[in-house]
Amino acid sequence: MGTMTKFVEASISLSLAKIESLGRFANGPKMLEYLGLPDGWWCGLELSRAKIFGEEVSGDVDLIAGPMVYDFDQGEWIDRISAAVETHGDRNAIAMAHMRAGQEGRVVWPPPIESVVACEAKASYLKNGVLKRTHVAERHEILGQLKYLREHGVNRLGFVHLVSTVPIGESGDAWLSAETQLQFVEGELREVLRLDDLPGVGLFRGYMGAVPGGTEDVAGVHWGMIQAAPELLCPATPLSWHDDLGARLARLPRPSELRTYIFECPDCGEWTHAPILPLLGFHCRCGRAL
Repeated sequence: MGTMTKFVEASISLSLAKIESLGRFANGPKMLEYLGLPDGWWCGLELSRAKIFGEEVSGDVDLIAGPMVYDFDQGEWIDRISAAVETHGDRNAIAMAHMRAGQEGRVVWPPPIESVVACEAKASYLKNGVLKRTHVAERHEILGQLKYLREHGVNRLGFVHLVSTVPIGESGDAWLSAETQLQFVEGELREVLRLDDLPGVGLFRGYMGAVPGGTEDVAGVHWGMIQAAPELLCPATPLSWHDDLGARLARLPRPSELRTYIFECPDCGEWTHAPILPLLGFHCRCGRAL
């Protein structure tokens, strides 16, 4: 199975691996920054639309996110960084200031919901010299998903096309093979969405040429590409579904970090969150390993 990490860690068939791949791509090439979240954020991955919007509707949203903030102002943040510089030096000051703020419970939770961004994703992979275009027949479905989100007042939208290759070759040859395969993929890949399909929607691509002998989060050839930056589709304003979403997030424990991923348990349907990917060692409250 091909995967993409650093920019992406993608799996074509397993839902959990797709979740992790999208989360890594969001954090790696700063996709969430392009979506308007440069600093703190909560990032839900494959959460059901029914629970987000409070409607009787099927399907999920591949990525939905919003800002996270501390309960103090910029002046106090500068003071905290200055104090961290004195004890930990310039290099580690910001990280230590974040750590201390989180340990003190200064993360605002539930987070503000007035501004919400979202992204849908599809994947393709190269195996035995054949590009499996899993997205080609799904173009209308993708457009429908994005239009649904736009109609519900999501402030910024994006679409990500994830592409991976299967490892071939050994040792140093594997890296050359991975690079060659990606060059082939780039030439063969068809556009899923055109720039004029949904004006204002951001378009992204993430590539990984996998290599054997190591996990793909640290081994492989990685590319990332931003084809069109997302625009602000509507101003931040309270909407009817924001209250329900905020209440659902409020059921979760306060995160100890300013960035957290939110997941939906496939067994009980409850949400849980974790600060890092992959999810090894994390469990839902029902006991299911994530």
